[in-house]
Amino acid sequence: MPDSDELSDATRRTIIKSVAGTLGVGAMGSASAHEWGEEKGPAGENTWTSQREDTRGKTENAEVVGYHALGAEGTARRDPEREAQRPHYGGITEVRTNGDYAYVGFFSSGSETPGRGMAIIDISDYTRIPADATTSEQQAQLENAELSVVSFLRNNTASASVMDVKVSDDGDYAFLSTQPYQQLFGTIVGNTDDPTRLEGFDPTPNLEDEGATAQTSGIVAVDVSDKSNPETLANFSLEGSGSHNAYHHRIDGDDYIFGINDSGNLVSTGEGMFVLRFDRTTGTFELVNQWEYEGNLAQGDVDEKDIYPGDVFGIDPVGQEGGAYIHDMEIQDDPRTGTPVCYLAYWDRGMWALDASDPSNLKALGHFKMGASHFASPAPTLVDGKRVIITSQEISESSTHTGRVYLVDADGLFEGEDGYDPDGPTQLGELDMWEWQNEYTNPDKSNGDTTDDDSEVEFGPYDFSLSPHNSDFARHVDPATGEESFWVHQAHYGGGVQFLKLQPGTDDGLVGDSRFMNNDDGAAGPHETTDWRLTKRGYSRPQYGTPKDSRLEGLNYITPFVWGANQENGITFASDINQGLHAIKADGVPIGGADPVAGVTRADDASVFTAGQTNQVDITLEFTDRDVLVRDTLPSGWEVVGGSSEADLDESESLTYFAEAPDETGSYTFGPIEVSADGGKTWHALADTTDTAVVVGQSTAIGAGGVAVGSAGALSKKREAIVDRVTELRSDGD
Repeated sequence: MPDSDELSDATRRTIIKSVAGTLGVGAMGSASAHEWGEEKGPAGENTWTSQREDTRGKTENAEVVGYHALGAEGTARRDPEREAQRPHYGGITEVRTNGDYAYVGFFSSGSETPGRGMAIIDISDYTRIPADATTSEQQAQLENAELSVVSFLRNNTASASVMDVKVSDDGDYAFLSTQPYQQLFGTIVGNTDDPTRLEGFDPTPNLEDEGATAQTSGIVAVDVSDKSNPETLANFSLEGSGSHNAYHHRIDGDDYIFGINDSGNLVSTGEGMFVLRFDRTTGTFELVNQWEYEGNLAQGDVDEKDIYPGDVFGIDPVGQEGGAYIHDMEIQDDPRTGTPVCYLAYWDRGMWALDASDPSNLKALGHFKMGASHFASPAPTLVDGKRVIITSQEISESSTHTGRVYLVDADGLFEGEDGYDPDGPTQLGELDMWEWQNEYTNPDKSNGDTTDDDSEVEFGPYDFSLSPHNSDFARHVDPATGEESFWVHQAHYGGGVQFLKLQPGTDDGLVGDSRFMNNDDGAAGPHETTDWRLTKRGYSRPQYGTPKDSRLEGLNYITPFVWGANQENGITFASDINQGLHAIKADGVPIGGADPVAGVTRADDASVFTAGQTNQVDITLEFTDRDVLVRDTLPSGWEVVGGSSEADLDESESLTYFAEAPDETGSYTFGPIEVSADGGKTWHALADTTDTAVVVGQSTAIGAGGVAVGSAGALSKKREAIVDRVTELRSDGD
């Protein structure tokens, strides 16, 4: 094969596709009678079974458009087979994209590539492809697109693994979850040739710069405003197993980190979800709360129904043995109410929705019953008017299936919504359930347009190799037609990346035993379904022949072994534990709709109005990484009577509009503020940009300072009545 420098841009992608397709088939031995292969570890231990041989290395209804092995800084070699020979030695974990950059964590670093905690990768060649370019223009830009590692954050604690990476909305901070997990792998499970070698242990930490993590378990704050020189700011240690996952979200102008500590599985102390406030001025953390079923630590004794109202759905979670720990979460400003909602994967306690508007006093809103709830993510907007959530399992083995991805009906979380349970929490319903492989037939379901990735399964103890893992639930808009579609970009370990398209329906979710097709088998058997569907449209299982001694043997050294998938501008970026970072374009997912990195401020005239009064709203674009349109979201009943709630703004510019209050008394939410980088085809809501206005009675000349009516006679009494009503409304809101 010619040297990478001699390859033309036009042939690079062809080589990526051909190498990915030819290396995998037969590379690890011939297929079994079930078309599933088997491989043994270097020490003779069987580390996985039932790994599909005939589609490993293949891609269908998708295209691999980039690959970086993360072995060194700089641009990837154009020949992916040669790039794979320059690997990172050790394991790779989560990927998160933000604007023009991807952030990837490292489970471990061998002495060949020492001291790594996180990589920052320039993905701008992909995120800057315009949505309104012609198909041929987009294809030409994909031909020339390259992934380039800008920098590595050093990890000087050999026993610490960076398990998760999250990035602030403005792209200035990354938050790492670290655990002392490296010592759990290697000679302990008999997967290394050298009995003195501890897989992932780094005997020579890199001390070249100041951007080093320094503790073994917890949350690490990193300043990534200079992508070429990330710098660690703060550590918050968590005992036992540290933090496996975390999430960043701004609430009422403050930065909060929700971090998981699952040490209850190991030492029975200190487990739960820890809520930290991060101070950008001082670069420090403050513990705000520790939440689990049994209560909010910050609140002391709380009303039981705020946490768990007794024996719900036949489960007593407090007395349940095993599998009762929090694993992951995402927080979203609700697209209907603006309330910050935390969607929590609580393993065998199911998936929970929590009101996070007061981080020191989290309250249960809804619950979805399932086992092994590993990951949860809400759709970025309402889907045909319904709030829907994805929650998926992670399983090491199963006698019936490879792990499930549930589509959940989350309507009914708030008062006034259909399905709301005033005694709470609301029981959430199942709209659909998708499995990559299973041993039974469900006549109502199909894997859709792909066939060669689905066949009879020889189930067994497959050591997580077939399980789903993390995903991205994304909305895409066709720039030509304006039609929206929702896709799940599902990382699936040995299954690579599976592309699932959501087909909306009109049914509500199924609850209780109505979810199961065969009640004798219950949840273990096939499930009933509504007219909503998660349908597989494609997959990619890229494989490039990375050296076996560079892989994370102690966990599982198969390829592909995809940990996470995150889309940006219609391109899926997938972190592969044993190979690096893939860039994949799925058929049917339009290019465009990249998330702009932008920040805005809002100023409202007042917080209390009477019918017919106007609210002056000023919105300022404080910063942006590209040209954007900015618009506000008005509550129902309010009408713009002056100015415009949408404008094309440059940095530091503002828009001003006037909105007239409706006649109906109540509490109304302005926002979220949204931005668009593609001329208004795709809009992205900015977190923590809502504001509440209260309307009471008829017009009484309330001014900019709030309630400001006359001071004598009937006007004085009217003022008192208004104040009382405002107090009542605000109390109801709390």
